[in-house]
Amino acid sequence: MQRAARTNVLLEGGDEILDDMVPTLRRDVEWVGTLVGRDRTARPFAKRWERPPQTLAPERHAALLAVDGRQTWGQLQRDSRIDREDLVWLVGRGLIDLVPPS
Repeated sequence: MQRAARTNVLLEGGDEILDDMVPTLRRDVEWVGTLVGRDRTARPFAKRWERPPQTLAPERHAALLAVDGRQTWGQLQRDSRIDREDLVWLVGRGLIDLVPPS
């Protein structure tokens, strides 16, 4: 829970998230993918342990799939063209944590 607590402090403190922080999937993320309904429409979801799946907008699903635990916040935005607001939303929903680079 230390990673989650540090991430929450960054968000609650209103501090700018540093470009050298590394977004990584939260440890309780079970899966990220799509589910197909009876209408044959694929919808992106993320599932955390002991929680119902969360529906994701396509751009947030793409952002979550781009998080690999190696690229920094700045690299993701620059190289993968991931929108900062989508990353902030994913952090706020408890799907990714921010860790210092190793």
